Amino acid sequence: MAAEYPVKLERNMRKLVGVLNRFPGIRIYASSGGHTKLSGRTNPAPKGEFYVGFVMPQNDPDGVVENNLSILRDAIRVYNGKVALENNFETGDFNIVNGWCPWSIMGKGVIPDDLADSIACYEDKVRRDKI
Repeated sequence: MAAEYPVKLERNMRKLVGVLNRFPGIRIYASSGGHTKLSGRTNPAPKGEFYVGFVMPQNDPDGVVENNLSILRDAIRVYNGKVALENNFETGDFNIVNGWCPWSIMGKGVIPDDLADSIACYEDKVRRDKI
């Protein structure tokens, strides 16, 4: 059964958003799968690029956020700079609101489904290693 989303989610972003939604503490607030026509859209990524904007708790007493970031960094590292994970508070793009820190994943020349598979693979490895 496909996940239900309250807003229209672009087909090429569904798998990546779905994988990120499995992570505890991640709340996605925006995504774009790339468009040739940028006008008339809210915060579109150009064709060949994509992004996902999300928030995670600023405080991390249980290590959940650090675990999430470790998995994401490991999965992204294999793309040799074509995918970036950014803390948008540190870049000055967004503020921390009600204890939630803004982050984004941005890619260029990478298929979002491939990144989703990579993240899922690292997530599964981390879970197996904890058993």
